[in-house]
Amino acid sequence: MPQLKKDIAFVEFDDAGKVSFKELLKSVSSDPSIANNKPLQYFQIDPRNGDRVVYSIARARRPHDTNKLSLEGTQPTASGSCVVCEGKTTAIVDMASTSEGFTFINKNLFPITYPFEEEPKGSDPFSRTGQCAIGTHFLQWPSNRHDRDLDNMPLEDTFIVLKRLCVLEKNLLHSAVSGMPLSYRHKDGNHYGYIGVIKNMGRLVGGSIVHGHHQIVHTNIKPRKIMDYQRFKESALGGGMGFSQYLLECNPKEYFVKEYKGGTVLLIPHFMKRPLEAMILFRGSSKDYLHHLSEEELYSLGEALHDVTDALKILMPRLGRELAYNWIIYEGDIGGVHVEILPWTQEMGGYEQLGIYLCQGHPESTASYYRELIH
Repeated sequence: MPQLKKDIAFVEFDDAGKVSFKELLKSVSSDPSIANNKPLQYFQIDPRNGDRVVYSIARARRPHDTNKLSLEGTQPTASGSCVVCEGKTTAIVDMASTSEGFTFINKNLFPITYPFEEEPKGSDPFSRTGQCAIGTHFLQWPSNRHDRDLDNMPLEDTFIVLKRLCVLEKNLLHSAVSGMPLSYRHKDGNHYGYIGVIKNMGRLVGGSIVHGHHQIVHTNIKPRKIMDYQRFKESALGGGMGFSQYLLECNPKEYFVKEYKGGTVLLIPHFMKRPLEAMILFRGSSKDYLHHLSEEELYSLGEALHDVTDALKILMPRLGRELAYNWIIYEGDIGGVHVEILPWTQEMGGYEQLGIYLCQGHPESTASYYRELIH
């Protein structure tokens, strides 16, 4: 398989933990190619449920490879080969050696949010200008090898990948000069802005390139889901207890798949909306961000992500489905960091838009399918 050529890809920084937030910000704002693809400067709020809506016309003109998958943070080649493997990406801001090569982080060429310097003229949330949206958007590539991702990498390499993600995340969230709102007064230091870490695998769920990668957004936009978690914590059902603790205590035991070292738990939520949905939580831990996890917890998280994504390569074809899933890391003042895995095993219909989901499976059978493959 082709290997990323270090002499082609421009390495601006090799350790995101040793540069200041201002240097990272300048790296993004001074890149003319990113500026040409920046989103609009405002976001809107759906008054019915608080959904945030950002606007980016540029993302509609993302280039595509021969498989019709867009290449975020890259430029296409005439041959249609993988430009990531060829090193033709935006500048690298973090990299680390692994047993089979290296992992790296670069800037997204088509960002969801951008570090605008000036506030928009309007501040009325119901006006056309909406509210100011600012932030940075990065891509993490677990491996320079095209055929390696969290589902088939050595666990020691997965641990390195997650540690590098933590380094960038901590730098972004701990900077008081970021211009971001104070989002959490925490014992390890104040946190500024909101972090969004996701993975889109497959064209049906927004996967933008075959070469495996994660996306990291740091923004002033408070995600609606974070507000949902905070409302749950304050509700009668939550009773001051975070969602993670609630699910670990109240979810039926037969829906648990596996418990790893450090109290990391892979389970199927009792409210599963589509077959094969799963969650990864941390028992006895109120740690709120990925970079708060211990090394044992972080290693176990990598093991759980490996297990579930590797199992999906077998389970989704069994259901006659193309491999496609998202995973999302929920972080912040929500009562415990956790991960949600959402395989695209059913299409969305009209009733789902009403908030009524018809699941063509059952949590108990889904747990059984995973246990068959995960030991």
